[in-house]
Order: sequence, then structure tokens, then C-alpha cells
Amino acid sequence: MKHPWVTLALLCTLAAGCGTTKWTDSKRTATEQLLVTDSIDRAVSALDFRALAGKPVFLDTAPLATALDAEYLTSSLRQHMLASGCILKEKKEDADYVVEARAGAVGTDHHDVLFGVPSVSVPAGVTLSNVPSSIPEIPLVKKTEQRAVTKVGIFAYNRRTGRPVWQSGEVLAWSRAKDIWVFGAGPFQRGTIYNGTRFAGDKVSIPLINLADEEDRDKKVSVADEAYFVEPPQEEIQTAKKPDANSAAAQGAKPPATPAGNGPSAVVATALGIALWAGFDSASAGLQFVHRTVWMHAWNIEFFVAVDGLSLSMVVLTVVVFLFAAIASVPWWGKLDDHHPHFSRKRVPGYWVLFLLLEMGVLGTFAAQDFFLFYVFWEVMLLPMYFLIGIWGAPSRLDPDGVTRGGPYAAIKFFLYTLAGSVLMLLALIAVYYASGPATLADGTPTQHTFNLVYLAQQARAGVFTGAAPILGMGFTRVVFVALFIGFAIKVPMFPFHTWLPDAHVDPPLPSASSWPGSC
Repeated sequence: MKHPWVTLALLCTLAAGCGTTKWTDSKRTATEQLLVTDSIDRAVSALDFRALAGKPVFLDTAPLATALDAEYLTSSLRQHMLASGCILKEKKEDADYVVEARAGAVGTDHHDVLFGVPSVSVPAGVTLSNVPSSIPEIPLVKKTEQRAVTKVGIFAYNRRTGRPVWQSGEVLAWSRAKDIWVFGAGPFQRGTIYNGTRFAGDKVSIPLINLADEEDRDKKVSVADEAYFVEPPQEEIQTAKKPDANSAAAQGAKPPATPAGNGPSAVVATALGIALWAGFDSASAGLQFVHRTVWMHAWNIEFFVAVDGLSLSMVVLTVVVFLFAAIASVPWWGKLDDHHPHFSRKRVPGYWVLFLLLEMGVLGTFAAQDFFLFYVFWEVMLLPMYFLIGIWGAPSRLDPDGVTRGGPYAAIKFFLYTLAGSVLMLLALIAVYYASGPATLADGTPTQHTFNLVYLAQQARAGVFTGAAPILGMGFTRVVFVALFIGFAIKVPMFPFHTWLPDAHVDPPLPSASSWPGSC
């Protein structure tokens, strides 16, 4: 078989699962009700009733009578007002202030996106031979997104004088739910009403990323959170005396010293890179500092590393950038109090291991002279960045538009994008291997095919790949070029594969973000 990798790709595609979702027969689906009430909770929680704390207040809900889920919205407002310290009165005459609430929008909408072949029906009266009357939907990727929005406004006035005392302004809150099917498998569910990512209703745990440090996050209590309130309403607040700076309590509250970590390893790497540059013979063309040995004999894979003038400049640039990133990783100027610790104070050994593993992957891609070894180093860069973004990046947060952002979201988005590009690169790599000609391993063993980039370059100039068998009716070199171009375009990234970049640069710690362009 000339192209077993094509058969393997087809078998993987045919082996993909199929899935469906059971929809309710009630007037409104459970998902729709969850979305509406979730958006109401978010909008109400954004209101600040502290201006009316401790004052007799009457809530006028007449303008809410026609709103969707008016009862739930009214109850949430009453709950939030009580939690804010307001004294609610059942009669308007017993209150000093009147709070009037209105809802500009409470509702849902949705849209579907299909990547594939939509269902097609032949119009009545049209007869075509050997053509079925209807073609079913053939989805490759299908996405359904539902969205709920709540827009509320509150103002208060003095019941006796009629003068205004406070207004909230417009408060707009969103709630989202996304269902995604890939080759019929799904749904993969994500949104504000789900706790993380779910597959067909079951939560998908992302290794190490879901380990949240509660002490690092200031959780805000909303109407959707459980809370206890002390009776009577007038709580006695006691201010703790600030301990003396020289007292044992104050010294015990100081954060522990941070280990120096593996910053010196980055210094060693920089020194070796400079030594490599100093020993490079610029008058000699070709590869220098060659290290070549057989790695996997059965697959003709070699551990072949070397540098030329171009790759040497990239190696030196990499070690210098990572040196400054290592210096920035030490908490010289970070906030060192308990509430705002420096990012490197969390799992210090793990941070440095991943940091240096990332540097190794970047250096390996510039020095590798074996196509498979290059791919291994290329993939080695993915895992460290995934964990650096997810664990040491910004905590999860909800943007005003209802989209969840933060380190875990950016890590998963980065990993999925680059994984898709890696699959294309792997297929192109296998195709090039089976289309290559004879070569010789480092130990002198002759081979029918090779991953050696030096031999591949020589064979490309000799026209070996130009005469290779076409793939799916298209020229071999064109298909391989497109696959490699898309794989590199995702990682660089280039338009339109660049949407993962803003999150991956904003949410990770600064040293990782600064060293990340070097790994691209």
C-alpha cells in the first residue's frame, strides 16, 4: 500500500462516534429557563442597594408585571435588597422610600452553525434519475448557541417629598450555553450555566487546570450564593487592632521566602548559547556542532541536531529571551502580601520545570535536523505552555458579555488550536516519509525512506517529491505544502487562525508571555 497514512486517516474519520440530544416537550426547555434565571441573577447581583441600607423601603414591581419570569425577578430583587440591609415594607404608606424596578429586556435567542453538508430536498415536480429526493444533513462540526439577556433599571425616591435619592443606571447581564458536535460526537457543553466543560451532560475534568486555589481568588457573593445574616440587622463591627511590626503575630503573617528556583539553569543555557556563537565558524558553509546518532532503528529516526548560521542566531536569541524571562520570574518587585502574592510563589518547582522544558523545546526546534525529531520538539512546547497558562495564569473570570475568560479558558483554547495544526503537520510528515527515497542512517544502515532533513532537501532538489503519486487527485507537493502551511499558520499565528493569541498572551504570567513569541 503506497499511502497507509491515508487509509489510517479515513479509518479514524469513519470510527468517529455519533450523538444526539433529547429535547424536552415542555413549553420552555430546562436550558432556556436556566439561562433566563441565570441572567436575572447576574443582573440583580450587579445592583448596589447600599445607599438604602437601614432605611424603610417599599419595592414597586408594577412595571415588571409583563416581564418574562416576573415572579423570579421580583423575588430576586427582594432577596438582594434584604441582603444589602434594606428594611422592606409590605405597604407603601409604611415606607420612607419607594424603589421602582423596570425590565427593558428579559428573553432568549439562539443560532446554529453547521460545517458540513446541510439537508437538501428536491422540489416537488422535479424528477432526476439516480438522485434521491432528499439528502440528509452531514455535519462535520455543528454548534448551537443559546443566549439569555436581562436588562434592568432601578431608581428610588422619597415617598413624602417625591425627590429622587438614587438610581442604578442600566444594568445589562448575559448568560450563554454552547453545544458542539464534532463528527457527530457530542454535545460538548460549555457556558455560564455549566460548571466547566461537559460532554453529554457529564463534566470533563481538565488535568491540573481545574485545581483552583481559593485563597488566591476573591469570590463575590451574589443572589445565587448561599449566605447567612445576623440578627439583629445592626451588626456590631469590631476592628481588630493592627499588630506591631515587631510582634510575633506580624512576623508570622509574613509570607515565606520564595526559593530561588532554577533560574541559574537559564543562565547556564545562555552561557552555552554564547559559547556556541563564539565557536561558530562563519567562513564555513553548512552545518556545525553536529551530533547524530540512531534513535529508533525500526522507523529510521535519528537524534540529529546541528546549527547553521540562521539557526544559530535563533538559538542565541532564544537563550537571551529566556534569561530575561527567568529574571522576571523571581518576585523582586511582585506584591508579596497574602492577598496579592507573586505568581511564582505557587508551585515553585513545577513552574521552573515547565519553564525550562519550554526552553528546551524551543531550542530543539531550531537545532533538529531530523523531521520527526523536529516534530517531537515542536510538540514538547505545547504541554509546558498549556500548564503555565492554566495554572499560573489569570484566574477564571466572567466578562460583561457573559463569556468566561482567564487562564484555564486560554489554556484549553491554545491547546485545541495548536493540536489541530499538529495533526495536519503529522499527516504531512508521514506523507513526506513514505514519498522519500533511499538514505543512510548514522550507523551506515541503508534505508528505503528517511526523516533526515538533509537527505529530504537533496531529494526535493532532485525532483523526488514532484514525481510522487497525487493525494486525493491533487498534486503531492501542493497537498503537503497546504498541510504544513496551515499547521505553521496556527502556531505563528496568521489570519484567520489567530483568535487564540489574545487570550494566550494576556492571561499567562508575564515571563511566560514574553518568552512565548520565541517558541512561535
